[in-house]
Amino acid sequence: MLIYDYIFIFIVLTLSGLGLLFGIVKSFSKFFTLLIPLFISIFSASKFNTELIAEYSFYNGPGSFFITSILLYIILYLFSKLFFFLIESFLIYLNLSLLNRLIGCLSGLVLGAITGIIFLLGVKRFFNIETLFYNKIKGYLSFFFTI
Repeated sequence: MLIYDYIFIFIVLTLSGLGLLFGIVKSFSKFFTLLIPLFISIFSASKFNTELIAEYSFYNGPGSFFITSILLYIILYLFSKLFFFLIESFLIYLNLSLLNRLIGCLSGLVLGAITGIIFLLGVKRFFNIETLFYNKIKGYLSFFFTI
């Protein structure tokens, strides 16, 4: 086994351990709380800025678009944080925190495997090195694709 195989195992075990530690709700919360408000504030800030200027006579000078996008990000971040907090509180209330963590471990395992496969594909493409896990995964995938 090469060092790249050990890195693959480390990626898979680390992400599944983090999934077990945090649970699926908190994992999705950390991921989506940062990304979704960012993308919405990037793509919707101009419309939000126009609406604020038209409806509430918002500041229309230099930097108003930047202020609007920051304001929109903060509002969406707080709402998404509240949403995931309520879901997690509801799961704890129903005593489903163990199920949440087990599903988090499984989703972390799948995410780790996908990330590790992408890593091994990058090693193959850039360094032209076929590792043990790369050959096994390629063999399994070729078997399933021929069915």
